Amino acid sequence: MDPQARHSTWSLLKKFKNERKCTILLTTHFMDEADYLGDRIAIMSKGSLRCCGSPLYLKSKYGSGYSLVLTRMRGEQYLNKMPISNDENIEYSNDLKITHKIIKLVQKIVPNSKLSSNLNSEIMFTLPAEDSNKFPSLFSKIDKKKDELKILNVGISITTIEEVFLR
Repeated sequence: MDPQARHSTWSLLKKFKNERKCTILLTTHFMDEADYLGDRIAIMSKGSLRCCGSPLYLKSKYGSGYSLVLTRMRGEQYLNKMPISNDENIEYSNDLKITHKIIKLVQKIVPNSKLSSNLNSEIMFTLPAEDSNKFPSLFSKIDKKKDELKILNVGISITTIEEVFLR
Protein backbone atom coordinates (compact mmCIF):
# COMPACT_ATOMS: atom_id res chain seq x y z
CA MET A 1 0.00 0.00 0.00
CA ASP A 2 1.14 3.52 -0.65
CA PRO A 3 1.35 5.79 2.44
CA GLN A 4 -1.94 7.58 1.71
CA ALA A 5 -3.89 4.33 1.28
CA ARG A 6 -2.25 2.94 4.40
CA HIS A 7 -3.27 6.02 6.41
CA SER A 8 -6.84 5.76 5.09
CA THR A 9 -6.99 2.11 6.14
CA TRP A 10 -5.66 2.99 9.60
CA SER A 11 -8.35 5.67 9.97
CA LEU A 12 -11.07 3.24 8.93
CA LEU A 13 -9.85 0.57 11.36
CA LYS A 14 -9.57 3.14 14.18
CA LYS A 15 -13.14 4.27 13.47
CA PHE A 16 -14.49 0.71 13.71
CA LYS A 17 -12.42 0.07 16.83
CA ASN A 18 -13.67 3.23 18.56
CA GLU A 19 -17.31 2.48 17.68
CA ARG A 20 -16.88 -1.07 19.11
CA LYS A 21 -18.89 -2.55 16.26
CA CYS A 22 -16.50 -5.39 15.66
CA THR A 23 -13.39 -7.25 16.72
CA ILE A 24 -10.47 -6.86 14.36
CA LEU A 25 -7.63 -9.32 14.00
CA LEU A 26 -4.79 -7.75 12.06
CA THR A 27 -1.51 -9.31 11.01
CA THR A 28 1.29 -6.97 10.04
CA HIS A 29 5.04 -6.72 9.72
CA PHE A 30 4.89 -3.00 10.55
CA MET A 31 5.43 -2.53 14.26
CA ASP A 32 4.33 1.12 14.19
CA GLU A 33 1.04 -0.05 12.71
CA ALA A 34 0.62 -2.65 15.46
CA ASP A 35 1.41 -0.05 18.13
CA TYR A 36 -1.02 2.51 16.68
CA LEU A 37 -3.92 0.14 16.03
CA GLY A 38 -3.58 -2.67 18.55
CA ASP A 39 -5.21 -2.93 21.96
CA ARG A 40 -3.30 -6.19 22.35
CA ILE A 41 -0.28 -7.28 20.36
CA ALA A 42 0.97 -10.82 19.92
CA ILE A 43 4.49 -11.26 18.60
CA MET A 44 5.36 -14.48 16.79
CA SER A 45 8.73 -15.77 15.71
CA LYS A 46 9.48 -18.97 13.81
CA GLY A 47 5.85 -20.02 14.08
CA SER A 48 5.66 -19.69 17.88
CA LEU A 49 3.98 -17.11 20.05
CA ARG A 50 6.74 -15.22 21.91
CA CYS A 51 4.74 -12.63 23.87
CA CYS A 52 1.32 -11.04 24.06
CA GLY A 53 -0.13 -7.98 25.76
CA SER A 54 -1.02 -4.34 25.45
CA PRO A 55 1.59 -2.09 23.82
CA LEU A 56 2.29 -0.46 27.20
CA TYR A 57 2.72 -3.83 28.92
CA LEU A 58 5.10 -5.12 26.23
CA LYS A 59 7.16 -1.92 26.33
CA SER A 60 7.46 -2.02 30.11
CA LYS A 61 8.25 -5.77 30.26
CA TYR A 62 10.60 -6.08 27.29
CA GLY A 63 11.68 -2.51 26.68
CA SER A 64 14.80 -0.78 27.90
CA GLY A 65 13.04 2.36 29.19
CA TYR A 66 13.77 5.68 27.57
CA SER A 67 16.45 6.84 25.15
CA LEU A 68 17.93 10.26 25.82
CA VAL A 69 19.88 11.81 22.94
CA LEU A 70 21.95 14.95 23.47
CA THR A 71 23.31 16.63 20.34
CA ARG A 72 26.40 18.74 20.96
CA MET A 73 28.20 21.46 19.11
CA ARG A 74 31.57 20.22 17.92
CA GLY A 75 34.92 21.93 17.46
CA GLU A 76 34.49 24.66 14.89
CA GLN A 77 30.87 25.31 15.93
CA TYR A 78 32.01 26.78 19.23
CA LEU A 79 35.62 27.84 18.69
CA ASN A 80 34.46 31.47 18.41
CA LYS A 81 32.73 31.25 21.81
CA MET A 82 35.56 29.53 23.68
CA PRO A 83 38.91 31.21 24.43
CA ILE A 84 41.15 28.34 23.33
CA SER A 85 43.92 27.94 20.82
CA ASN A 86 43.25 26.59 17.33
CA ASP A 87 45.57 23.71 18.19
CA GLU A 88 43.71 20.43 17.49
CA ASN A 89 44.94 18.72 20.67
CA ILE A 90 43.47 21.43 22.88
CA GLU A 91 40.19 21.37 20.95
CA TYR A 92 40.01 17.58 21.25
CA SER A 93 40.85 17.75 24.95
CA ASN A 94 38.05 20.29 25.58
CA ASP A 95 35.57 18.12 23.66
CA LEU A 96 36.48 15.20 25.91
CA LYS A 97 36.15 17.31 29.05
CA ILE A 98 32.73 18.59 28.03
CA THR A 99 31.57 15.09 27.07
CA HIS A 100 32.74 13.79 30.44
CA LYS A 101 30.83 16.61 32.22
CA ILE A 102 27.65 15.68 30.35
CA ILE A 103 28.00 12.00 31.26
CA LYS A 104 28.65 12.86 34.93
CA LEU A 105 25.63 15.19 35.02
CA VAL A 106 23.22 12.60 33.62
CA GLN A 107 24.57 9.78 35.79
CA LYS A 108 24.48 11.95 38.92
CA ILE A 109 20.77 12.77 38.53
CA VAL A 110 19.75 9.36 37.10
CA PRO A 111 22.29 6.93 38.64
CA ASN A 112 20.84 3.88 36.84
CA SER A 113 21.29 5.49 33.42
CA LYS A 114 23.61 3.80 30.95
CA LEU A 115 25.69 5.44 28.26
CA SER A 116 24.52 3.75 25.04
CA SER A 117 26.71 5.55 22.55
CA ASN A 118 29.00 8.53 22.19
CA LEU A 119 29.51 9.17 18.49
CA ASN A 120 30.69 12.46 17.05
CA SER A 121 28.23 15.05 18.26
CA GLU A 122 25.59 12.70 19.73
CA ILE A 123 25.58 11.21 23.20
CA MET A 124 22.88 8.62 23.85
CA PHE A 125 21.78 7.27 27.23
CA THR A 126 19.30 4.56 28.23
CA LEU A 127 17.22 5.78 31.14
CA PRO A 128 15.16 3.29 33.18
CA ALA A 129 11.40 3.88 33.12
CA GLU A 130 11.21 3.59 36.91
CA ASP A 131 13.40 6.71 37.20
CA SER A 132 11.03 8.89 35.14
CA ASN A 133 10.29 10.99 38.25
CA LYS A 134 13.91 12.26 38.01
CA PHE A 135 13.54 13.44 34.40
CA PRO A 136 12.18 16.95 35.20
CA SER A 137 15.22 17.63 37.39
CA LEU A 138 17.54 16.27 34.68
CA PHE A 139 15.97 18.39 31.93
CA SER A 140 16.05 21.48 34.13
CA LYS A 141 19.76 21.00 34.88
CA ILE A 142 20.56 20.31 31.21
CA ASP A 143 18.65 23.44 30.21
CA LYS A 144 20.55 25.57 32.75
CA LYS A 145 23.93 24.23 31.59
CA LYS A 146 23.10 24.05 27.89
CA ASP A 147 25.61 26.75 26.85
CA GLU A 148 28.36 25.55 29.17
CA LEU A 149 28.00 21.96 27.91
CA LYS A 150 27.59 23.06 24.27
CA ILE A 151 24.30 21.17 23.89
CA LEU A 152 22.29 22.01 20.76
CA ASN A 153 19.32 19.63 21.11
CA VAL A 154 17.78 17.25 23.61
CA GLY A 155 15.54 14.38 22.55
CA ILE A 156 13.85 11.62 24.51
CA SER A 157 11.80 8.65 23.35
CA ILE A 158 10.30 5.58 24.94
CA THR A 159 11.06 2.05 23.77
CA THR A 160 9.19 1.29 20.56
CA ILE A 161 7.30 -1.88 19.71
CA GLU A 162 9.94 -2.38 16.99
CA GLU A 163 12.62 -2.60 19.70
CA VAL A 164 10.44 -5.02 21.71
CA PHE A 165 10.02 -7.17 18.59
CA LEU A 166 13.77 -7.22 17.94
CA ARG A 167 14.43 -8.37 21.52
